[in-house]
Amino acid sequence: MSDQVNKAYQATPAATLEQQIMDPNFPKNEREWWAAARIQQLETALRVFACDCTISERCAVPDNCRNFQARRTMEAKCSFS
Repeated sequence: MSDQVNKAYQATPAATLEQQIMDPNFPKNEREWWAAARIQQLETALRVFACDCTISERCAVPDNCRNFQARRTMEAKCSFS
């Protein structure tokens, strides 16, 4: 077999994909335009619940606190990058 058939390809890093999706100057298809708009909408919704309780130890009710849960979700999202 040829070397090109056996060559492994590396996946595009998540940060690069996000940059391409969110860049309005980067060419996109209809699905990618929808995804960019949805990502922006969801990130805006998460910012609405931005933490007033910035230190998790100070949050009295973390399981019932929308701010604490939003921060946890945002931290999980950021850890994927």
